[in-house]
Amino acid sequence: MSKMEVSSPCRIRRPSYHSSHHRRNSADSKTTFMPTFSKSEIDLSLYQNIAEIYREPMAPTGVYTGIKPSTGEKLAIKKIFKDELVNDYQKKQAAAEFPLHCSLDHPSIVKGLEWAENSREYILIMEYMNDAEYFKEKIDTRLAPIKNEEKIKSYANDILESLVYLHGKGIVHGDIKLENLLIHRFEGEKVPIVKLCDFGLSRVVDPKTKKFLMTVPVGSVSYMAPEIKSNTYVDEKIDMWALGIALYKMSVAYKPTQISGYKYGDGPIPFRRIDWRKRSKEIQDLISKLLEVDPAKRLSAQEALQHPWFQNQGFGG
Repeated sequence: MSKMEVSSPCRIRRPSYHSSHHRRNSADSKTTFMPTFSKSEIDLSLYQNIAEIYREPMAPTGVYTGIKPSTGEKLAIKKIFKDELVNDYQKKQAAAEFPLHCSLDHPSIVKGLEWAENSREYILIMEYMNDAEYFKEKIDTRLAPIKNEEKIKSYANDILESLVYLHGKGIVHGDIKLENLLIHRFEGEKVPIVKLCDFGLSRVVDPKTKKFLMTVPVGSVSYMAPEIKSNTYVDEKIDMWALGIALYKMSVAYKPTQISGYKYGDGPIPFRRIDWRKRSKEIQDLISKLLEVDPAKRLSAQEALQHPWFQNQGFGG
């Protein structure tokens, strides 16, 4: 593919942080979200597209593998095409997504390195994840669960640490799903790291109420919490419900409502013995507490990290 077509000069916003792939405890990251950017002029044609990763008809976004020729560094490039944004909500969210992403600094969140805007598109340069499609291909496409529960535990730990960080800043991700959980594998390590990406539906809660008004239900339907309705105030607990769905799917490669006759709220979350006989009672209990219909009773990210499931094999809050 050709180099990125970006008018020059192009405004670039750069966050200030040091890149790191390593895990850390995020419980101490509770500062209020206040993005700051330094601006500089830079020619984004220096970033060269080399392959398309994602581009669906009718979707206003595209994701590409890129390279910075001056260094040979492999990167990911996300674009939002302005002429494909169909309403004011999409336009507002598109304008906010990349600045928000670049303000975040956590080892379990895909790094937003810099972003730009021109008359046609918003452009985000991100760190490259070398097995980004793992969950989507294995679970959603091949319908194959993850057999090793300790790996699921490691993945859950990474995701929860990123959510503790986000929620501590008053940010609700709003679109937790397998497609937005990306894998990076390191040579010589058996268990890869999971990083959260795609902040297109993210919102900042009111600092007093810890909620935000969702005027129109948005999200990925099969991951949406029951409280998501038109003109309803919701909070960080919608992320926890979605994580519960993701962990259930990692375990058995289907979601609870695919069991005939079951609807959320009709009774306990179903765990068919034939599919869950090799899973621990602790993971089932955690999922049940994440898929609590009443958000007031649903676990927070910090509470989930304290669950007994994590209290062995080196995991914990």
